[in-house]
Amino acid sequence: MHFNIGDIIFQVVFLISLVVPIVLIILFITYLTKQRQQTNRIEEKLDQLLKDKNSTK
Repeated sequence: MHFNIGDIIFQVVFLISLVVPIVLIILFITYLTKQRQQTNRIEEKLDQLLKDKNSTK
């Protein structure tokens, strides 16, 4: 079996061009999810602090 090096390079580049966008989308979704969770934790802490402050008055 005879493989041309140009064909192999083309196949590898094509495979990478298919995989990279999928990986980027997955990473972006996980980033957004983590950001949302962090924002929710911060909001809960702020709500608790405001509640504690108002209850001490």
